[in-house]
Amino acid sequence: MHRPLIRPAGSLGAARTPGGWRVADAEGAVNAAFFDDSARRDAELGMSVLAVHRLPAGSTLYRIGNSAARQDDDNYSAAWWLRPVELQQILRKGQRDTAWAGRVMLAIAEVFGSKCDRQISVRTTCELHAWLGAGKALSKSGRALSHDDPNAYWVPEPGLMQLYVPGLRQRLPGHSSALWRSAFSARHWVPWLPIGQQTNLATQQAYSDTPLSPGGSAAAR
Repeated sequence: MHRPLIRPAGSLGAARTPGGWRVADAEGAVNAAFFDDSARRDAELGMSVLAVHRLPAGSTLYRIGNSAARQDDDNYSAAWWLRPVELQQILRKGQRDTAWAGRVMLAIAEVFGSKCDRQISVRTTCELHAWLGAGKALSKSGRALSHDDPNAYWVPEPGLMQLYVPGLRQRLPGHSSALWRSAFSARHWVPWLPIGQQTNLATQQAYSDTPLSPGGSAAAR
């Protein structure tokens, strides 16, 4: 039995960090104690133009999971998530290979090791705050680049936003388990179907026959 989640004691105040955002922007969220410049730098490795985004209790989140993860906990404790609107963008463009569509549109480099073959979903039990931003282009080796860099191989879908939720693998004071275990309910996953199948298990949505190109933007290639 997990203890009820409570906001970490103490006011965060309204001081500005070196990055320019207000610490008070995260005040009220259960993960406020982990909403710091160190976490922001981690988020900026994969996305740009970050904005603070509030996730009320009861929010539904999705992410592209990995059946090869060492333990299934890794699929739920990761910081990178999507809102329903972003998942629908991927599904609409997913054709018959949603796993490849997710990889291409989110620029999940193969070198990172994820198979991108699971659709993970959760519902938040408490208010969380995240950074919201567009993904960065990556080289084939996974190095962040500008979108117009000639070495950019994985170029995310223009306008496709991502969430970075800090602190999910951390413990709040007085809790014996990681934050994600209490912050997420209705945890669920479905496999993303291979090429040749007509629908996605989660949505029963059919796709077109137009294939996606390896690497690069799904919109441009």
